Amino acid sequence: MVNAAISWSITNGVLTITGTGNMPDYTAGTNDFGIPYTSAPWYDRYSTTIQSVVIKDGVTGIGKNAFRSCSNLVSVIIPNSVTSIRTEAFRDCSSLKSITIPNSVTSIGNGAFRSCSSLASITIPNSVTSIGTYTFHSCSSLKSITIPNSVTSIGDYAFSSSSLTSITIPNRVTSIGKGVFSSSSLKSVTIPNSVTSIRERAFENCSSLTSVTIPNSVTSIGNMAFRGCTSLTSVTIGNSVKSIGSSAFLSTKVARITCNSLIPPSIVDDSNYASFSGNPICYIPCGTLDAYINSSWKSYCQQFIEQSSLYEIMVESNNNSSGVAKLVSRPDCTSAIITAIPNEGCTFVKWSDGNTQATRYLEVTGDITLTAVFAKKGYTIHIHQDCTSTIE
Repeated sequence: MVNAAISWSITNGVLTITGTGNMPDYTAGTNDFGIPYTSAPWYDRYSTTIQSVVIKDGVTGIGKNAFRSCSNLVSVIIPNSVTSIRTEAFRDCSSLKSITIPNSVTSIGNGAFRSCSSLASITIPNSVTSIGTYTFHSCSSLKSITIPNSVTSIGDYAFSSSSLTSITIPNRVTSIGKGVFSSSSLKSVTIPNSVTSIRERAFENCSSLTSVTIPNSVTSIGNMAFRGCTSLTSVTIGNSVKSIGSSAFLSTKVARITCNSLIPPSIVDDSNYASFSGNPICYIPCGTLDAYINSSWKSYCQQFIEQSSLYEIMVESNNNSSGVAKLVSRPDCTSAIITAIPNEGCTFVKWSDGNTQATRYLEVTGDITLTAVFAKKGYTIHIHQDCTSTIE
């Protein structure tokens, strides 16, 4: 059977697609009785009997709604000639358990695997640069997936209502879209420093998520971003966040917030919903107490605790058997007193920045690591004319 440059045939439940170029797009909907349909030529007669799809080399694109609602489809073979999987191509294929996408594919369209409720395994190659909206929405058996670093954009609700337990977002993604992981089973998430915004509802109702660290690159947290994360107890907010949206952390159990911003981020509230639940203890940068007390943060934090320094100061020894280096105290937000103590038979030589004072006062303008350099003592033997000797 022929459709333009694409032909198809079906034998014993195996649908074979041959030809060159893109498969056509097909329309889809539901009839007056609520029964789904598509205009794919194999749908009316074979949609419930197709168990396998074999796409032959030469086909370059899988069309919109091509295999939608083929409820008994279990396996798919996609050749290296295919570069795109279009909108809702496999939507509602409820028996599809696994699929391997070849490294020729660069884009996965909106809702391509939406509601594939048996899909437990999928391989996304490094050729893919974008994942569309709702692509894996309601894939209730999907517990893990690796998103390659080639991906630069992930569409809204792409993994919502899935069973993903952990995710590492690629370091080329700049925005976490609306509802991307909402109502999923996430227990942990790694957000890279490339991300500048977390949009509304991004992690809403991730009831197993216990903690989150928002990197210094992020400037805004959208409305309801973490609302309903009922296991969330600890949040670290990077130093570039300027605004936190309405209900961002509502209905959580956040007891501790570490906010590293020198200027308190604005908190957007409406008359009905607060941004935070409860009264967390808020850890803030050294020297910013007045600023936070005089901001909207005062309404949410039961207590402010200033961190001891604006900057991380690390001291170490070049050889622990020769001596130790210690941070003695931090008199204020930008200073420290450090000391180097040699072990017996050793001597302090210098710090890694060239300073030769064993105990010294530091003024710092950024994170710093200093190494104390120790050496074994040398001895000089002096032999005198009376045949006596002394050791120095």
